[in-house]
Amino acid sequence: ILTPHMGPIETLLNWLLAAQCLAEIDEDTQSWVVRTNIGEQIQKQLLAWLNHPGTLSIEIRLQDILPRLHFMLDDVTAVARGRQFAAWSRDQALSILGEMDGKLASEVLSEIARDEHDDKQVRIQAVDALGHTHSDEALAALESLLNNSQLRPWVLAALAIHNTPNAARLLLRAWDGTQAAGQAIERLSNPHILPILKQALENPVNKLLIHYAFPAIASIGGDEAIDVLNRYLQHKQSAVFEQAVGSLGDIPQPAACLAL
Repeated sequence: ILTPHMGPIETLLNWLLAAQCLAEIDEDTQSWVVRTNIGEQIQKQLLAWLNHPGTLSIEIRLQDILPRLHFMLDDVTAVARGRQFAAWSRDQALSILGEMDGKLASEVLSEIARDEHDDKQVRIQAVDALGHTHSDEALAALESLLNNSQLRPWVLAALAIHNTPNAARLLLRAWDGTQAAGQAIERLSNPHILPILKQALENPVNKLLIHYAFPAIASIGGDEAIDVLNRYLQHKQSAVFEQAVGSLGDIPQPAACLAL
């Protein structure tokens, strides 16, 4: 019996959907046809389960699925690296690698992102996928790519997607007053990042950071976020006061209304 408790169903679905996109690998071999057909059958059952999770029990022998998923991983990696494949196939493969949090996925994505001879859009997609892994290995790869002028805006965006405290620390260290850095900080929403944002705002050097950190604090929400923004309602600068008011208004909690 396959249930949500066995792991992210969405990830498994992504792997199985990849069978259709990766058919160009070995489309003439019987083994690939078998794997694709089985993938489609399982996919239909999983989709039915997702539509009616409380009413359908899916009986799948995991020993039949797992070997095929391992084969798929090899295929996904090959397509992600292979410049001979169509761009849409590579994009799909990179997205699937981004759903994984393992060392192998991060290594492959980092390798593609660093390859200056590869297509720029593919490299950007690899950077984006690194953010979606949320792994420590991916974070190290993104940190090493921060100084790449061609990819920097997308690396900043990927750090926001990573959305972990260590990613936030990297973003704040990379803060240079640019819109790309600001928009990345604005997208942070992990509650564990709030103390880091509070500390950064206490630094008088980071005055411009307020305009991007406040929306992030509003996205995080909660009593502590409201307390932080409430303090800025007494700020002497009207622009800061207005930003604090607007951010408190974005928090759908009674305490935020009371503060206003």
